[in-house]
Amino acid sequence: MTAHLLPMPAKDIPDWLVSITAEYVVSRMAAGESAAEAHAAAEKSFAQLFPNGKPREQHLVCNVVAVNEIVGYLWIGPQADADVGKWWVWDVEIFESYLAQGIRKRCDASGRAEGEIGRRR
Repeated sequence: MTAHLLPMPAKDIPDWLVSITAEYVVSRMAAGESAAEAHAAAEKSFAQLFPNGKPREQHLVCNVVAVNEIVGYLWIGPQADADVGKWWVWDVEIFESYLAQGIRKRCDASGRAEGEIGRRR
């Protein structure tokens, strides 16, 4: 199955942010933080990475599309504490019903290519 990346429409970013923020809070709590600590850390982090609810400069949030359907997402951009030349996969998810089809591997390769283009900007 072939897959490609399309920029996530701006109108979809707010709902996506709610979802990934909740996932981030859960992961921080699983690592031992209290709910209050996890929520505070998530709020601070996402406020920096998505000022005014929009991706920070050079951050790319894309839908992963296969067979004309959105099958996941990819968020890439420079590392927060590194120079712009060092990019990072901040988050990637392929929805459960599309797992084990090789989509994530192709998504990772596409993300690396997008990251290389971003570094040259």
